[in-house]
Amino acid sequence: MLADDFEEIGSSGSYFYKENVLDRVPSEKIPKMILSNFDGRELSQNIVLTTFSVYHPDKDKHTLRSSIWR
Repeated sequence: MLADDFEEIGSSGSYFYKENVLDRVPSEKIPKMILSNFDGRELSQNIVLTTFSVYHPDKDKHTLRSSIWR
């Protein structure tokens, strides 16, 4: 479930919004990814900041990611 005000900054630096994500999901190839070091920090009663590492084996690329969940 995505909030109506969902925003994402992709690894390219481009902004994506709920409508963009829902439009691309049916046709997007799911990349191989390995997630690790997932952690969550409560910012308020209903808000959590998550942080995690992602390894993309096809690109031999590591990224650090964060996300705010409501």
